[in-house]
Amino acid sequence: MLSKIRIGTAQIIPGYGISSKKKLTTENFKKIFLTAKKNQILKIDTSEVYSNSHALIGKLAKKKMYIGTKIKLSKEITYEDTKKKVLSFYNEFYPAKLDYILIHNFKNSSFALIKKNLNFLEKIRAEHKYFKIGVSIYDENDFIKLKKIVKISKIEIVQLPINIFNQTFLQKKFVNFFTKKNIKIQARSIYLQGLLLMTMEEIKKKLNFKSYSLFKEWDKINNYSLKRKIDNCVQFLKKEKNVDEIIVGFNKLTELKDFLSAYQANKNILINIKKIRVKDENINLPIKWKYNNLNYD
Repeated sequence: MLSKIRIGTAQIIPGYGISSKKKLTTENFKKIFLTAKKNQILKIDTSEVYSNSHALIGKLAKKKMYIGTKIKLSKEITYEDTKKKVLSFYNEFYPAKLDYILIHNFKNSSFALIKKNLNFLEKIRAEHKYFKIGVSIYDENDFIKLKKIVKISKIEIVQLPINIFNQTFLQKKFVNFFTKKNIKIQARSIYLQGLLLMTMEEIKKKLNFKSYSLFKEWDKINNYSLKRKIDNCVQFLKKEKNVDEIIVGFNKLTELKDFLSAYQANKNILINIKKIRVKDENINLPIKWKYNNLNYD
């Protein structure tokens, strides 16, 4: 079952994650990476925009490991630029295998720009090295654009925000579409960038929501226990049959150990899933959060 897990690396970005007090250090990254490998978690998800993540992963990468990355599109980039970039990824991650490349800034890119760059990737794949091609999306507007894209390009992976609050993409209309098109589903943001692990009082200090009643209810449901919150978040994804991979990142080794403890345990979800489901994008999408003088140490 651990083959379903892929270690995320967004925490390398300074200040990533609402609950993070400190950025992920190189030392902690190495500990997480090596401990994951010891537990037979051999897949990593990263991006060229995640600070120096490619360089760090490249130093630690081992044979039989699989690295997936994301690229940022720009109007100026040419086919030769893209080819040079993609082939450099193979050198950076060697001897690990580059298994996919996703479009990172799908939301902010035009249909024409996405189409052009997908053509670049398909040509590089056909002429040089094989890798899967996919996209990372956030909401239903992105999905509408994706439906148009799949008519002209073969998308094999879609990375989606899925967690116990945000169950949008687990609705039948989305799952059926991805299944029919043979698109693998990767769930990211399983803790909603750490929001699901915070107490209502901690959230109040950092984020400005119209109401905090949902977070109060979430605290009560979990008996104000961080461990129980982790258990419920993890078991929710573990038991979701429509999710092919779970991407989860950590700031320190203890967080990985807590995740492994929750994932490897044979537990039932302790809450009514439908009751806790949230439809408000102002909560589900971190890009819409309003911060209260947020300060990271």
